[in-house]
Amino acid sequence: MRKLFTLFVFALAYLTSSAQVPQGINYQAVARNTSGSVLATQAVGVRISVIDGTPTGTVQYSETHSVTTNQFGLFNIVIGNGVAGTGTFGAITWTTGNKFIKVEVDPAGGTAYVDMGTSKLQSVPFALFAQGSTGPQGPAGPAGPQGPAGATGAQGPAGATGAQGPAGPQGATGPQGPAGSGTVSGTTNTVGKFTSATVMGNSAITENGTTTSINAKLDITNANGSMKFNDAAGSITFPAVTTAASPMLYMFASGASNTDRMVLGHSPAFPTYGLMYADANDFWHFVSNGTKSITINPNQGYIGIGTTAPASAIDIVSTVAQANVSVTTNATTFGPEYRLKSTGTSGREWRIGTGQASNSAGVGKLYFYDGTASADRLVIDANGNVGIGTTTPARKLQIDIPSGQNGIRIKSPGNTNNGYELIADASTNEAYVWNWESAKMYFGTANTFRMTIDASGNVGIGSVSPAQKLDITSASTTTSTMLSFGSNNTANFFKSAGSGTSCAIMTGANATGATYNIGVTAVAVGGTNAYGFYGTANSGTSSNYGVYCSGSGGYTGTWSNVSDQKFKKNFEPIQSALGLINQLNPTSYEFKTDEFKCMDFPTFRQYGFVAQELEKVIPLLVEKGSHPGENGEGSIDYKGVNYIGMIPILTKAIQEQQAQISAQQLQIEALKVMIQTLATQPK
Repeated sequence: MRKLFTLFVFALAYLTSSAQVPQGINYQAVARNTSGSVLATQAVGVRISVIDGTPTGTVQYSETHSVTTNQFGLFNIVIGNGVAGTGTFGAITWTTGNKFIKVEVDPAGGTAYVDMGTSKLQSVPFALFAQGSTGPQGPAGPAGPQGPAGATGAQGPAGATGAQGPAGPQGATGPQGPAGSGTVSGTTNTVGKFTSATVMGNSAITENGTTTSINAKLDITNANGSMKFNDAAGSITFPAVTTAASPMLYMFASGASNTDRMVLGHSPAFPTYGLMYADANDFWHFVSNGTKSITINPNQGYIGIGTTAPASAIDIVSTVAQANVSVTTNATTFGPEYRLKSTGTSGREWRIGTGQASNSAGVGKLYFYDGTASADRLVIDANGNVGIGTTTPARKLQIDIPSGQNGIRIKSPGNTNNGYELIADASTNEAYVWNWESAKMYFGTANTFRMTIDASGNVGIGSVSPAQKLDITSASTTTSTMLSFGSNNTANFFKSAGSGTSCAIMTGANATGATYNIGVTAVAVGGTNAYGFYGTANSGTSSNYGVYCSGSGGYTGTWSNVSDQKFKKNFEPIQSALGLINQLNPTSYEFKTDEFKCMDFPTFRQYGFVAQELEKVIPLLVEKGSHPGENGEGSIDYKGVNYIGMIPILTKAIQEQQAQISAQQLQIEALKVMIQTLATQPK
């Protein structure tokens, strides 16, 4: 294969006052063959890649060129003007990180490119850098002049009218008029009345010094329209009547709509306390300081307390923070209770009360009693425990289910079936949490979803949308154990993960006296490919272990590396393997088991290499590793040796040594012939 020796010459793009920055970098090279002769006037295929960060970093941009060398083997290209393969030249981030140029060439002019090497750009092309840069912000300019004053606003509204002034003084009393003239006549002990403008006769009122009698109806038409008893025993007595509907007192003169009127008042000093009649709706009101506190609606038989429009037989409305209804009894046999009874079709009697000695609920308990069935349905004791089906609840909610009945059903208007049930079968002592709907069931703590069961039976722990029969998800990105199993006779046992470690499944076994303690057993039988245990690890920034053993490992079958040719490329022979082997330092050693207990090192002497020594000779056989730590310990970083990877080097070293042995054997055979020849020659 011909090799291409290149000379890199970068001519940086330049800026002018009238042109944009050229999007390209000049590149010049000379093509020679392995003998050093130039490849004159020959087609050459070239691929250029711009790599970010490190020589093996991300390719930000790549392009290809088909060029022909001149008579001196020289060719010129502009990086940025080729046929783009990856990215765009304008998107290269020249201002951040190191940049590397990788050159690949096909001397035959095709696309079978050969890697010619990768070189670091020591200077970023200044024009491309300058194009993506922004200079510092200049200082703020001076403040502009103040603008003209705005127009005057509208006048505000006029103020409120002032208070009225005091009344003027009362005028003087006028002179008394002249005495009138008339005739007076009447009967003894009879109160007189004017029968004409100048004549007085008898009235219907008689008074003998002891009793005053009125022989006609009493009609008080003065402005106050009131009667006053000065005698402490003053009263009004009505004679017996033969008509039951005949009223004793009339409040109004006619049946027309009248203004609400106080029927009974406390006293002239407190006329707004008493009993009022409302003619508009025929309601009676008990009034206190002008406020209607109790209302009776005789039309429907309703009584309102705190409302003037009662909507039920007893309608209580209260705006104060105190008991609206209080029932107290001093009885020691039965406590106070409300009794609700319906006498209609399928009517039933219910009672609500507080218990005493003779109540079935017991002393001091609030009960809901079914009077029709003579049974307590619900009881609340002094500790706040609620009992349904029992009068002696031992928990905040205790439900005793009689034989033949179930448990609790919760059903919303949107449920199409029977909703949700918590069932206890009294005949079998079995318990059920049951969802009759085709919907999920959620379980949570601390206002967070913890477990979900969907309509198909998939169970999610940490997931509200489980995709498998058991779907466990952890939101923690630091330390968590998703599933743990353990056995230690009567107590679970497992080694806890170290700080900052996330475990999907953690198991443990520590049964005292057991012959075998097995943390995990995985079995796969049948099928085309059976995997008893399948582990995958990827995307780890330091180490990726599909399987990690803290301690020794053993197997009864074979342990093989994937080595199929279809997975491999860039083959190169191993050179000077015997020389590498001769630089190694095999040794025997013991592990520091007391200092690193969680690593579970073997206690007997070992044979091997020191990773740091081997890394200096064959670095590809040394890998970085990390032990997760246990029982709160932090992770332990270390270097490990790929002993299996050393087999090809040992094989090559044996081959090289065998080649030396074969060559030496030929020399020995030649020397034998020479000696024999010399031995047969005459002296």
